[in-house]
Amino acid sequence: MSHQFELAIRQYIAAFDGKNELSPAEFQAKIDAVYHQKFSFVPKDGKTPEDDGVHTSKATPLSRAEMFEKESAKYAAGTVMTLVHFRKIGLDCFDIAIMEGDTTVRVVTTISDKQAAITWEIPDGLSLKVLEASVKSAAFKFVEFGTYGTNM
Repeated sequence: MSHQFELAIRQYIAAFDGKNELSPAEFQAKIDAVYHQKFSFVPKDGKTPEDDGVHTSKATPLSRAEMFEKESAKYAAGTVMTLVHFRKIGLDCFDIAIMEGDTTVRVVTTISDKQAAITWEIPDGLSLKVLEASVKSAAFKFVEFGTYGTNM
């Protein structure tokens, strides 16, 4: 199952070559191959300035439709993406780093039904956020196991 997700994510990232050669229907098909219907993206916590300094605020998760809008805008703008690494770090859990222009975006993704179900954006580099996201992924899979019947 994970090899099918890896193939889909590699094809999706390859579409961001700056040439915009895909029709809207073909781009939608690539989105559909990667993102689950109940997909949610949890961005990094943002830092907002305050009078007394800087504090961290919780970021609002994005739905599949919001991610489609965001990714469509990137594609239309001719963004070039390159896959830096794709590592399996748990049960249907992957650490993925993507280079977007000059910045590296690193996410931990949990898959369900061969598609990304939930993705957490994490800071680049070694951090406890990878472990934290991996544990959240295990909890997500545990809940998912309980929603399907057994073959007994």
